[in-house]
Amino acid sequence: MQLIPVLLYKHHTPMIVSQIIFTISASIAFGLFGRQVARIRRNIFLGKSEKITGHIDQRLKNMLLVAFGQKKMFKRIIPALLHLSIYVAFIITQVELLEIIADGVAGEHRLIWSAVENTPFAGFYTFVISFIEVLSLLALIATFIFLARRNLLKIPRFQKSEMNGWPKLDGNIILYFEIYLVTCIFLMNSADLALQSRDIYHHTQPFAISQFIAPIFSGTSDGTLLFLERLGWWGHIFGVLVFLNYIPHSKHLHIFLAFPNTYYAKLTPKGQLNHMPEITKEVAPLFEEEEPITTKATATKEPTPNETIDDIFGESDKEESLDDIFGDAGSSEQNEESLDDIFGDAGSSEQNEESLDDIFGDAGSSEQEEENLDDIFGDTGSSEQSEESLDDIFGDAGSSKQEESIDDIFGGGDSEEENLDDIFGDSQEQEEENIDDLFGDGEQETEPQTQTIAAVAEPPVEEIQKFGVHDVFDLSWKNIMDAYTCTECGRCTSECPANLTGKKLSPRKIMMDVRDRAEEIGKNIDANKTEYIKKGDTSKKLKLTKYNYDDGKSLFDYISNEELHACTTCNACVEACPVLINPLDIIMQLRRNLILDKAVAPEAWSVMFTNIENNAAPWQFSQNDRDKWVDELE
Repeated sequence: MQLIPVLLYKHHTPMIVSQIIFTISASIAFGLFGRQVARIRRNIFLGKSEKITGHIDQRLKNMLLVAFGQKKMFKRIIPALLHLSIYVAFIITQVELLEIIADGVAGEHRLIWSAVENTPFAGFYTFVISFIEVLSLLALIATFIFLARRNLLKIPRFQKSEMNGWPKLDGNIILYFEIYLVTCIFLMNSADLALQSRDIYHHTQPFAISQFIAPIFSGTSDGTLLFLERLGWWGHIFGVLVFLNYIPHSKHLHIFLAFPNTYYAKLTPKGQLNHMPEITKEVAPLFEEEEPITTKATATKEPTPNETIDDIFGESDKEESLDDIFGDAGSSEQNEESLDDIFGDAGSSEQNEESLDDIFGDAGSSEQEEENLDDIFGDTGSSEQSEESLDDIFGDAGSSKQEESIDDIFGGGDSEEENLDDIFGDSQEQEEENIDDLFGDGEQETEPQTQTIAAVAEPPVEEIQKFGVHDVFDLSWKNIMDAYTCTECGRCTSECPANLTGKKLSPRKIMMDVRDRAEEIGKNIDANKTEYIKKGDTSKKLKLTKYNYDDGKSLFDYISNEELHACTTCNACVEACPVLINPLDIIMQLRRNLILDKAVAPEAWSVMFTNIENNAAPWQFSQNDRDKWVDELE
């Protein structure tokens, strides 16, 4: 009976079953995890677009030092060392996890060891597994200490109101997971070494911690020992797969998001607040410097009181300078000639008349003038012919047929009314139908026509401008990523001067509220709750999206005005965060909406705003009185 488990393991058919179970389980787990990742990505991009580029070297440095190197954790050395042991164990343990996955797919036992057993890498393999065991032992010790800090020592930052309920339970569940996974690793490795001593498994070199645990199983049967080894193996892989799908619902999502969050972190000085684009658009033109209008004559030199116009324009006299502009003569006689050069080639009034005649005709008498005009407009010299000439322009008749000529232009009918009808319609009775042709179908009735005209004339509805942030849709995707990256460690809250003095503000709660609101919206979108579609949405497909979402709630249903007013913008929370989250940015955007959109501010702030508007200063006295303090010095 003791050999049954061994036969089950060695027999070919059960191994195929084991491979199938492993492959199906892993596929389902990774598939579910992929869906969770897609959901979180969708929730992050509920926010507005924000372009973050440049400074790649500095961003990579932040990611390596802060996310991977845990740099900011070491401001508190004891928690930092404990956290580092768990974090490094988590990272390095993935090497052994890769071997477990390879064994599950291939149906082998310690596949990597079989590949390097007779090579120089055999010693390195033993070192890596031993190092993992040492780190796992340190992580196990750190886990018990963290449980004590949370539940026995009751560290103040873990006892805040926002940590009641699920957040507190979530922190403990993760620590229980750590204990479970480390226990499975030591059970698997120590039972493996015990089986090797009985020549059931092929031999490896002894591991650092498991070699001291293996003798405990000396009195157990082979079947029981093999069962314990398989229990450790399957227990560890199933624990990992469950943990993988638990992380997206836990604060430990920062394990993955800490890397992109530190990469895209703000690089500008912490005290620099972003301008509001809506305000900048309105006030920027007021601060733009106008370019001075200069001319070629005045750009190089300005006249002094002793200088004359002659000094500016040249050494010649003023008359010649003006003559240089308009002509090349220096006397009044020459000026006249210059004008004659422009308008004609004669110097007398008689010649001037002839010059004008040269322009408009070739005759010098009034009789000829009439003839010249006739040459322009026609070829006759009498008033009768003038009329005929006009007729030549507009028609080909010289009598009462002129009316017909006009008819020839506008139409070929027998009457003026008919010609106008040809332009605008077919008959006087069709006038109403022609109007209908412009605005609709001529056969429509009066009431539909009125509706059509009103629809065309109605101006587009302009979207009401919002200031600051009202809901997660107004935040940027980076702000929402900050919320999902939050570790809920509470360092920001423990450093916040407002919280330390008893005020309600907790930067950690702000981040948790943003994440909870994004989760609420995401769940409603996934469920396609069409009752939350904005009123007036005319889209044919009634599908709930971030563009038509309106459940009547906002971030202000999670975050109170008192919390936002308590912030002093000191940046203590930003400095304290170990993964470069910026709670202040979200607080300021919410407060801008509160003041600019809702006009909700403490009374003292409202007085200050009024004083700034009226006096250009926060104090309630006139600008003219600002220097009166000097009188007291005399």
